[in-house]
Amino acid sequence: MKVRNILSYSGGKDSGATACVAIAQEVDPETFEAVSADTENELQVTYDHWSYFSEWLVQHGYKPLRIVRADLTSEMEAKRQFLLRIAAGEEVDKRGKHRWTPELAARAAELMSPTGNVFLDLCMIKGMFPSLKGDWCSERLKRDVLIEQVLLPACEAGGMVLSWQGVRIDESPRRRLSLQGTGACVRTCDEVGGGLFNYRPILRWNINDVFEAHRYMGLKLNPLYAKGFKRVGCGPCKYEVKDSVLLLSRHFPEAIARLREWERIVTLVSKMGMPATFFPIADGRGIGIDEVVEWSKTSRGGKQYDILRVDDQMPTMCSSLHGLCE
Repeated sequence: MKVRNILSYSGGKDSGATACVAIAQEVDPETFEAVSADTENELQVTYDHWSYFSEWLVQHGYKPLRIVRADLTSEMEAKRQFLLRIAAGEEVDKRGKHRWTPELAARAAELMSPTGNVFLDLCMIKGMFPSLKGDWCSERLKRDVLIEQVLLPACEAGGMVLSWQGVRIDESPRRRLSLQGTGACVRTCDEVGGGLFNYRPILRWNINDVFEAHRYMGLKLNPLYAKGFKRVGCGPCKYEVKDSVLLLSRHFPEAIARLREWERIVTLVSKMGMPATFFPIADGRGIGIDEVVEWSKTSRGGKQYDILRVDDQMPTMCSSLHGLCE
């Protein structure tokens, strides 16, 4: 039976460890392909690491990393036409708690065209940024893209398709809950249907196993880990914590500037007419990335500045969560 092995690669430690397993097991290079779904919301460090990883694959006799992206052109045009009809009084918005007014719709329609960045395009279509409860960015820009552009075509070609996934139960409490919340046994491999199988070879690994796999196979970790970042998928991700926002502002001021501009644009295409913020603070404060960055410099409670967090020149202990300081 023909078998296709497809690895979903994010640039993080777990998908990297999964790639190490595949190569250590000498999976046939003709049947193996690593694929990244680019949300176009990554830090340059991660894009550089993708290039390094691609070269690493080639050095081991495998195909270079394949990159796929969503195309939201038709969806943006449909949204623009909808807004134009409201602005012209030809249609009334009857959806949701907040409604489009002709004035807001006219303003949004002028901006509703592809920006060259699919993450920003999706936020404009939604009129907001993703949230902890609204995980549509991962679904639309990663999961759906991989399914539509990679996995389904592979299944249609016939045979068995193994979707290699760097998923670990021990990754985080949230991951453990999502995998074991039903109380059912979590399998390393399970059948999806149509010849597609999910394969999670590092499902029960701990963090030390992940680092050892990288060391053994000579694969470097994403440099963001050494800077103290806990997660490296998307730059930034909506799940970033207070410390991550502080690190982002210290090491990547250009990312803060990018978010500031994105907030301005998404605010202009929001039917609520309210400032849009990428990182809403838990207590309800924060109407923009600059205020959230200032909040990240405070001590617990968010009211007083912490000298260790304000002064980025002050020497501190290793910032890496895993002892990977530069």
